[in-house]
Amino acid sequence: MSLPLTSQVFLEVEDLALSYGKSAFGLAGASFSARKGEVIALLGPSGCGKTTLLNLIAGFLVPDHGSIRVAGRSLRGVPPHRRDMAMVFQNYALFPHLSVEKNVAFGLEAHQVPRQEREPRIADALAMVGLSDSRTRYPRQLSGGQQQRVALARAMVVRPSILLLDEPLSNLDTLLRKSMREEIRQILDRTGITAVLVTHDQEEALVVADRILLMSNGKIEQIGTPEEIYERPRTEFGARFMAVENIMAGSVCSGDTAGTTVNTAIGQFKCTPCDVVTGANIKIAVRPERMHIVAATSGSQSYENRVTGRVVRSTYHGTYRRLLIAVHGMELIVHAPVSSDDSEYSGDVQLTWRPADTHVLLQ
Repeated sequence: MSLPLTSQVFLEVEDLALSYGKSAFGLAGASFSARKGEVIALLGPSGCGKTTLLNLIAGFLVPDHGSIRVAGRSLRGVPPHRRDMAMVFQNYALFPHLSVEKNVAFGLEAHQVPRQEREPRIADALAMVGLSDSRTRYPRQLSGGQQQRVALARAMVVRPSILLLDEPLSNLDTLLRKSMREEIRQILDRTGITAVLVTHDQEEALVVADRILLMSNGKIEQIGTPEEIYERPRTEFGARFMAVENIMAGSVCSGDTAGTTVNTAIGQFKCTPCDVVTGANIKIAVRPERMHIVAATSGSQSYENRVTGRVVRSTYHGTYRRLLIAVHGMELIVHAPVSSDDSEYSGDVQLTWRPADTHVLLQ
């Protein structure tokens, strides 16, 4: 059973900045807050500033300016070991000469937890990650997934107010990574701990986080729920990073609270409402899975936005077919369902999608 999120702001980061010289910014004025028990994912490509932000929160780096507060208390000048936080590192950082039990106990000793309290807390932490039967084993005797669980147990056993996770699943294979992210989310739900996760994996952020901070070039591009970041990216960078491959330039023909009409090189399309003036040059984005194929000569029902094109390439991806559609000199990508008869995905086709799935991007 997961603990409910509270409305209480617990972690506050305000205008946090750090430069690595005159022209290199690690972080440029990041601000966000997290509620008690909320899981925040810092998502973005390598070099975007997400690890810098995590290390600033942990106290491993000192900001040029800005502030960090936990439960209203400023952390300015507070060293890492006094911030009541624990970190799970990318390489797990387990002690190879210590058993699982002693690796987990290390944090309790460092925090000077009374000896009589250590055993039940170790037992609880190992039970939480499903390693009660592996207490006497050594890291070299464990799989990658088991080592990751030991690292998580070692962090959780000290009962930190905030858990920091620095790409904890990046060293695991694809299948194990998928199962472990589910397990991490379940553990965080059960404990109700506030957590900040660094990842470059879009799907990992969508599964684990309550909210995502999408980052680029040391700045936060967008903050939102997984659904908002995935379905409604605000910028071209955000759209492309979240695998929106259909991005078209155009100009606004008209717009009101009901929607916006945009003229592009391949046609005029209805979009979600946006606050832009008529005649403005903009870009619109449509996810590949939101576009649908119907035969160009059929009477099949289609959505308001539609164009006719020709299938140039079709590749099988297991759960869908990836189609490259040529439309008046432009190439669009469609993820179409796999069916017993894929002949409809060839030749001339009608491509159709909803105005609600057509989003205007900020320049």
